[in-house]
Amino acid sequence: MSSADGAVVIDVLFKSNGAAQPIDVVLVGIGGPIIFSVPWPAQMIRRHDAWRRRYLAHHEPNGPAVAAAAVNNQGDALVQSLQEWFADNAWRPFVQQRQLNSGSTPLRISFEGDNGQLQALPWEMLPWNHEIWRTEKLAHLVQRQPQTTHQPRLLILVGNAAGLDLSRELQQLKQLQRAGQITLEILQGSGKAGLEQLGKTLDAKLPWDGLIFLGHSDGNAAGGGHLQLADGSWVTAQQLQGCIQKAAERGLAFVLLNSCSGLDLAKSMIGFGVPWAVCFRDPVPCKAASQAFLQLIKQLKANNDLVTSGAAVREALRANNETAGAGLLLTVLASSAHATPYTLPLTRRRQFQLRLKATTRKQWLAAA
Repeated sequence: MSSADGAVVIDVLFKSNGAAQPIDVVLVGIGGPIIFSVPWPAQMIRRHDAWRRRYLAHHEPNGPAVAAAAVNNQGDALVQSLQEWFADNAWRPFVQQRQLNSGSTPLRISFEGDNGQLQALPWEMLPWNHEIWRTEKLAHLVQRQPQTTHQPRLLILVGNAAGLDLSRELQQLKQLQRAGQITLEILQGSGKAGLEQLGKTLDAKLPWDGLIFLGHSDGNAAGGGHLQLADGSWVTAQQLQGCIQKAAERGLAFVLLNSCSGLDLAKSMIGFGVPWAVCFRDPVPCKAASQAFLQLIKQLKANNDLVTSGAAVREALRANNETAGAGLLLTVLASSAHATPYTLPLTRRRQFQLRLKATTRKQWLAAA
C-alpha cells in the first residue's frame, strides 16, 4: 500500500470477533485488500498473562521474589509464541505479501473490536526486518499548517511528582536548551501546570513540535485514558481534547507519555489529530521510565526517527536487569495517514553537524 505521504507499507488490521473466536484479518499491501481468518491465539494470551504476572511481581517492592532472568526468559517465550502463531498456515496470504515486498517494507498494525487482549501483546518485538508500529484512526479531520525546518520546540508538562525523581530527565532537556539544540518550556508545580495553563501555553505564538508528559497516567478504554496533574487532580482525554486538537492543527507532531499505562491516552492523542505518540502499555518502574526517556531523547537528538528510536529504547531496557520486561511495553503509535516515521525538524546547521560527525576520515579523503 502507498500511503498519503508516498511511502510503501504493509497494513494489517485485526478485527476481533470476541475472545476465543477466529480473528478476521484485513491485509493491504501490493494489490487490493486481502481478507482471511486466523485462529485465536489462546496459548499466546496465556503466556502473556503469565509473563505479566512475573513482570509486575518482579517490580513490586513488597511482592514475591521474582528474578529478572525469569521475567526476561518468559518474555522471550512470549515473543517466540508470537512467531509460532504467524507460522500457522492460515497466515499464508501474509507470508506471501511479505515475500512480494522488500524485507524492509514497514509493517503497520491496527485493531478493531478488540477487548485489549490483542493490543496488550508485544507486536513490536517480532524479530523481522521490518519497522513495526501501530496505527489509530483520526477521530477528527485536522488541517495541519505547513512547517518549515526550525529548532525543535518541546513543551514539558510535569504532573504530580510525588514519589518520582525527574531530575535526570529535566536536566537533560535543559542541557539541550543551553546548547541551542531545542527551544524548551517546562510547566511544573501546583498552580503552574494545570489544564488552563497547558491550553494557554500550547496556544503560544509559535507552535510546538512535541508535548512530553512526566508523571502518572492510567488506562480507561471507555474514557480514553487520563493523567494526573501537579495538584493531584486527574483529567480525562475529553478534557484535553480542545487544546490538543488545536495544537495538532498548528503543528504539534508527537506526544510522549513517560508514565504508566498510557495506551488509551496515546490512542486519544492520535484521535485528536496528533500524528505520533509514544507510551508504555502497562505500569513501569521509575528506573525504566527514566532510562527510556533519556535514551529516546538521545536517539531523536541524533536525527533518528521515532520508530527506530523506540527500537533502540526497547533494546536498552532489555539489556538492563533493573528494567527487566519494560522493553516489551514501549509502544509507538501513528495516525493511519502517516507511513513515514517522524524525525525532529532540526535546523540546517544541526543537520550539517550530525552529517559531519557521522562522516568517516576515509569518506573525507574520497571526497577530496
